[in-house]
Amino acid sequence: MKVISDVWIGRYGSDSNFTAVLEYNCEMIETKRYDLWLADLRQLNQSFYQFDDWLSGHVFSRTVAAGLKKEAVVVPDHRNSPPEFDAAGAGYIAHRKTQDDRIRMFTDIGEAETWLVGSEAGPPLGAAKNGAG
Repeated sequence: MKVISDVWIGRYGSDSNFTAVLEYNCEMIETKRYDLWLADLRQLNQSFYQFDDWLSGHVFSRTVAAGLKKEAVVVPDHRNSPPEFDAAGAGYIAHRKTQDDRIRMFTDIGEAETWLVGSEAGPPLGAAKNGAG
């Protein structure tokens, strides 16, 4: 099992920037190089409501057909932000449209990593080994 990850910080800019990253992730999953996906939206401060149908239809269908086993989406631990900044609300709407247990939403990165790779897979992604930092 191999994890592909996208981490969003600040704004993604244009719609084409957002779709380019997700299309790239789809292509990487299609090559069979990755079968797990970690999307970290905790620091994203731009909504993606306009992509709900595209995410739940095109991206999800494409990655599942390619062999995606799980996707963990980590959203900010706050809701009810102004719509233009609401990554959490947009994430939850897209998730509800997929209606599939292979995708789960989290606000805690450690919980997301544990669910994604399992507790027997070693330390969480990005964790220091042997106490070294």
